[in-house]
Amino acid sequence: MKTPPSLYPSPSTGEGGEGVIFILRCARPGHGGYFKVSPTVAEASALITSNVSKRYARAFFDVAGEEKQYEKYHHELRRFASVVAENRDLKDFLLNPAFEEEDKKSVVGKILERLDLSLPTANFFRLLLEKGRIGNIAEIEENYRKLMDDAIGIVRVQVNTAFTLTPELSESLKRGIESFTGKKVEMEVEEGASLLGGIVVRVGDQVYDGSVKAQLNNMMKLLGEEI
Repeated sequence: MKTPPSLYPSPSTGEGGEGVIFILRCARPGHGGYFKVSPTVAEASALITSNVSKRYARAFFDVAGEEKQYEKYHHELRRFASVVAENRDLKDFLLNPAFEEEDKKSVVGKILERLDLSLPTANFFRLLLEKGRIGNIAEIEENYRKLMDDAIGIVRVQVNTAFTLTPELSESLKRGIESFTGKKVEMEVEEGASLLGGIVVRVGDQVYDGSVKAQLNNMMKLLGEEI
């Protein structure tokens, strides 16, 4: 029986593995060749961005761990990321290589001063700017949050409902999910008339769909026609 080929990144140099080349290893018995496969520019760029963001997030997360300040540093990380995300002109300015580095440092310095962030967080943002990674801030924040949630036992839950949840029902649902997962629940609730009725709960990567629309779709599938 043939063993399916597997994909390995080649040894790379430079931050984030710029210039990465994929190696497709044929693992058939008695054969051990390696074939270089050039990914598309978009695929290579996305992989590099993802890896770089994860590495910076891990580094900052480790700093937060040393000081037992996971949530505080995440809050500061999210505040700065929100400022950049909500101001298109600012983001374009920081990412545009035509502008002088000193001008960017001056602007970032004023933002950090206004936000009154802790010294480790401020230094982290200065490092991102220096390394040309300020554009990765949203991905870094997301990866940091995942590391933090895992470390302190938080699960993010998204609830879509066709009706308004009373505070009592919302709290009951939250307690039920906490009992089910064994973790602290951070829950967001949104109303969606398109559900027709019922509720959809996303716990991490798992989706529990109890909406009327989903039930109707399942019924129609049985009849060979999906609405």
